[in-house]
Amino acid sequence: MRALATTAIEAAIEAGADWADIRLGDQRRYGSDTAVTYSFGLRVRVGGIEAFVGGGDPTTDHLVRAARSAVATAREVARSNAGMPIGAVGLTPVPVVTDEWCAPIEVDPFAVSIDEHDHVKRSLNGVDDVRLAGLNVRRGFEYTFRAETRVNAASDGSLITQALGDVVIHENYIYKTNWRMRGSGERLRVPFAAYGSCTGGFEVIARQNRFAQVEQAAHELLCYEALPSGTVDVGRYNVVFDGTAHAALVQSALVPSLSLRRVLGYDADLGGTSPWRPIDEVFGHQLFSPALSLEVDQGPPSFGAARWDAEGVTTLGGPLITNGTLVNYLTSRATHVVLTSLMTSFLGERPAGHAAGGGPLLLGSTMASHASDQPVECPGSLSVPAAVAGGTLEELAQQLGTGLLVRGGDTYVNPEGTGGRTFPMMMFEVKSGQLVRRLYGASLQFGTKKLFKSLKAVGNASTLGERTQQTWVGFPESWRETSLTAPAALYAGVDVLNNS
Repeated sequence: MRALATTAIEAAIEAGADWADIRLGDQRRYGSDTAVTYSFGLRVRVGGIEAFVGGGDPTTDHLVRAARSAVATAREVARSNAGMPIGAVGLTPVPVVTDEWCAPIEVDPFAVSIDEHDHVKRSLNGVDDVRLAGLNVRRGFEYTFRAETRVNAASDGSLITQALGDVVIHENYIYKTNWRMRGSGERLRVPFAAYGSCTGGFEVIARQNRFAQVEQAAHELLCYEALPSGTVDVGRYNVVFDGTAHAALVQSALVPSLSLRRVLGYDADLGGTSPWRPIDEVFGHQLFSPALSLEVDQGPPSFGAARWDAEGVTTLGGPLITNGTLVNYLTSRATHVVLTSLMTSFLGERPAGHAAGGGPLLLGSTMASHASDQPVECPGSLSVPAAVAGGTLEELAQQLGTGLLVRGGDTYVNPEGTGGRTFPMMMFEVKSGQLVRRLYGASLQFGTKKLFKSLKAVGNASTLGERTQQTWVGFPESWRETSLTAPAALYAGVDVLNNS
């Protein structure tokens, strides 16, 4: 793979590219979806114009043809748009690296027998477990093992090999069997977020069958079932989101809009735009509640952990939002150099804690789920830190007093990132800190800026929930799997709709 990568880079330079890089990947997936893919993704730049080509069958002949085709495309675009103000930006320089890295995996899942895989999966889902059957509940647990040998090479001489490995958790909850759902919020499912997607191997799954935690969640579910149920009145409520629901909210409503491509308007006709602009009016300002912080997690056991990102940039990790203040964007090498230039022009000097060029640090947070995907500004893992002195879910409900509790669910946001709706998995009416009714047929509507200013409190580490989400991003569009971990949170004044 390293020899093929070098051949492709040499072919691109010989064809006239000013710069080129390539990703070659040999990826295996086993679990809820099973596949083997061997693919490549090649980028070239000619006169500041970038072209990308990706696909399978990375033979020497195919890679050479692809390199020549990409260079021809970039050259034609540059010629056709001569004198027009498009595209011609540089790249933030990064160190030349020739090194290797392996994800810390104890047990290779592809070396484990099919019988052992089946035994562990049945156990995790409570199949034939008389204890769960006696409670009339089941556990929904779906996962996929992902392993890949990934080679990155660039025309500056970088040549990187990484052995990557993750466990993707698609579903993880306790649910009541034979339940008739009457609308959004009526599903009897308790998110069981003790484990989430992470870097690792078969050992991650094999150690998860801890019945005491499952049993506790099952009894909690039965208590919910005993509550009376009904519809909710339309209005504005204070709401506590559990960790899983809060993770879905932040992941859908906030993270995509922190991509600098969207902030700069580069994706206006693809993924959308962002409310966090213009840069000189929002960067370094407190746009959110002081209770909100958001960080990029890059090291093991974080999901998608790697030493270098899809562009060969060292994965630093670091904050995007600190105590309500926007301190960084998700950037690539191309957008980071634009941000640095802009910040130098409106700040005049390098802000404390930022890179020498004047802009925020380049976090190394681009992703290509497959080698044939174009790198996008989308890290594999992020987190909202729990509050050291924060309360449990029950204590947040007490602090809420009267309002709503949301457990699990999905959030959908408009392309501009300015607002959206949350559809709860379960929702409860809370009075004097106590659950009094199960509610169904409702959704929560929000404006993004107003919502994240209304955050009043976040819970402690016992309330953490994890959400793994697949989204379409980039061009050509492709799936990206990302993980976000967040504690439970109390928001004020959320609009609730009755959909029944």
